[in-house]
Amino acid sequence: SVSASCVECMPDYFTQQPGIGEQCLNKCSITARNFGEDSCTECPSGNYYDNTLQRTANNSSSWDALRCVPCGKGQYASSDSTAINECTLCRPGTYQPNVGGESCLDCSEGYYQPEFGQDKCELSSISSLTIRPTIRSPTSMPTSMSTVMPTAMPTAKSANDPTATSQSLSPGGIYGVVIGGTVAALIISFVLRFFFCSKKSNRDPNKPH
Repeated sequence: SVSASCVECMPDYFTQQPGIGEQCLNKCSITARNFGEDSCTECPSGNYYDNTLQRTANNSSSWDALRCVPCGKGQYASSDSTAINECTLCRPGTYQPNVGGESCLDCSEGYYQPEFGQDKCELSSISSLTIRPTIRSPTSMPTSMSTVMPTAMPTAKSANDPTATSQSLSPGGIYGVVIGGTVAALIISFVLRFFFCSKKSNRDPNKPH
């Protein structure tokens, strides 16, 4: 403890061993000692060590400045190593919204951050385009089934429809049509031949067939 005959060392300085007449010549190395503390300690995480700060025994106003300075927003200082004179900037895709951060936070899904040292993430414009199925109200329902049928779906055509094509038929169906057409042609040819022969025999009944 400090007595009336002793004077406490200025911040960041300490005595190696207690003794009469000993001066505060020992300085903390990359550590800090505040008033009332017995030893030098490392700066806590979320703070950097200000090595540019000059404290003099003749200027007590320099004693009030902080040797360990909290990191600003968008920055961090972990406990793994002491940050000197500055904190580490958060990399793209991360952010730190608070002062004295120990690490950076990842942007949430649907948000992004392309720059270093930022305290927030931006809403992605692509995430706002949500694809949803179209739901029609009862008043907008089609009045006929033909409007709901896919335009690419082939429609059924009768056998007598001259516009019917074999586009939608399978190879087996095409062969069946060809064979059926051939058989039909033979039958028609036979019927016509029989008809003409009958007609000719009716005109000349005395001529043998």
